[in-house]
Amino acid sequence: MNQQKNDGSPDGTLDMAKQLQNVYGENKIVLRPREKKLGLGTAYMHGIKHATGNFIVIMDADLSHHPKFIPKMIEQQRYLDLDVVSGTRYAQGGGVYGWDFKRKLISRGANFLTQLLLRPSASDLTGSFRQII
Repeated sequence: MNQQKNDGSPDGTLDMAKQLQNVYGENKIVLRPREKKLGLGTAYMHGIKHATGNFIVIMDADLSHHPKFIPKMIEQQRYLDLDVVSGTRYAQGGGVYGWDFKRKLISRGANFLTQLLLRPSASDLTGSFRQII
């Protein structure tokens, strides 16, 4: 089941989700809006709490992450028995769509700093294209 969260954000996400709900039905697009903007992390937790499927996919509603990669993520998750699969902009075949130079620079800079300071095993800590079982 698809989940859509919204924090009272002025970017029109809720309106777009309602349009998608009209096309695909309320049983496929379930809206659980919150009263006010409470932050991205709590929005993720809110969406996960209300999810009811075998897989949870977290992605930006602006489609800067292409949904065509979701089946590959599910395949990898099943084949390797992974708890979380994370998409990345910075591996071969990765990238974004529709970003201006400033947004790309901020993302690259933030990821450079996290790699330098934290040395994580993930290549894109600022991304929000995740799949969880």
